[in-house]
Amino acid sequence: NQYRVLAPKSWWYDDDAPLYLFFDFNDGMRFTVNKDNPSTLFTKEQLSAFGLDGEYFKKEEVTDDD
Repeated sequence: NQYRVLAPKSWWYDDDAPLYLFFDFNDGMRFTVNKDNPSTLFTKEQLSAFGLDGEYFKKEEVTDDD
């Protein structure tokens, strides 16, 4: 399974536009409001490696059906 990671709400630019984390190989960890960007998907191993598996970051599980 893969996961999308929401940035803490205090980081959002707009309350109605959730920010998702994504990994860019050139620039590292970034934010996007486009949750359909394929780079917003992380595996459990990546969550752990990037330190995103704590309670601070809300995760949305993504199944292959989405």
